[in-house]
Amino acid sequence: MPHVTVNSNVPEAGAPDGFITDVWQTAADALDKDASYIVAHLQLGQNLIFGGTHEPACSITIDTIGPTSHDKFSALAKNLTEIAQSALGIDPGRCWVRVTNFERDSWAMEGIPFSER
Repeated sequence: MPHVTVNSNVPEAGAPDGFITDVWQTAADALDKDASYIVAHLQLGQNLIFGGTHEPACSITIDTIGPTSHDKFSALAKNLTEIAQSALGIDPGRCWVRVTNFERDSWAMEGIPFSER
């Protein structure tokens, strides 16, 4: 855990090799989480409209267990926005980043809730 999803209207061919790996590593570094627990999911070519236009945009969601400090979220949002700008050509003003914190009993791995680990 965490689970990072990048949704964008940029065509699939628009993502450079290594983009999803950069997203995954950025989340691990910024949240100080063991990279073996991080999932990164890329959904390009989405029918996404932002501010009334179809110009390149993205919505990045991070689901994680437990609270995320302001400093960690701030660094993560900044770094993910920069990656979206450099890799996908998305203006930073067209990139939303949202984090949702869940209780440990809301997630499981290997069939075992994190609250029981």
